[in-house]
Amino acid sequence: MCEMFSSAPTAIKSALTPILATMGSPNMVACCDELESQRADHRLVSQVRQWVNDTCRQCDVCGVPASEVFDFTADMSVGNESIDSDHRAFFDLARLLHETPPGPEHGQVALSAIGILEEYVMGHFLREEKAMRAVRYPRLAQHRHRHEIFRGRIKAIAEVYRLGTTSVADELPSLVARWLRGHILDDDSQYKNWINTSSVDSRPLVFLAIEAEQHRKQ
Repeated sequence: MCEMFSSAPTAIKSALTPILATMGSPNMVACCDELESQRADHRLVSQVRQWVNDTCRQCDVCGVPASEVFDFTADMSVGNESIDSDHRAFFDLARLLHETPPGPEHGQVALSAIGILEEYVMGHFLREEKAMRAVRYPRLAQHRHRHEIFRGRIKAIAEVYRLGTTSVADELPSLVARWLRGHILDDDSQYKNWINTSSVDSRPLVFLAIEAEQHRKQ
């Protein structure tokens, strides 16, 4: 584990160490989500998230150089181009937000990116879940649970941003890149040998997003 975590407050290390032990690759954002899903004390969750936001920005992403945070690398491929393409789009969006300089343009980019991200999340998660359901993937429930947590975080950030607290957009690039990297390597890699071309809905993401929205309203 990184030196930053070694020097973290005792309460934070105690809360995250058991969760980290269950992960194939360390990912602090995913740890925070898992801690929250366990209905941990709200104050503790807030303290942990604040530490992660403040500290993880100062170092490499659990062994990944900062220059590569927004890169989709070969080890992340799940062997299906539609799903891999979705993942690349997430990283590209995070990179765009990260590289857009402060100013009026950043606000416009952030607003558009949040809308696109919401659509990406709905469509991509449905694509994965349909594929897993088609092959009777045994860990579908756990995988969907992680999707729901992340979907909820994006929804909350979008709502706060649209109410006027635009500073919340600053955490999006890191959140998306860090969470996605850990999710692909820890969770998506497990269904890699289950899915096949026929089980994946390869339609453009926008159609999946529309379908997901229709399911949500039913």
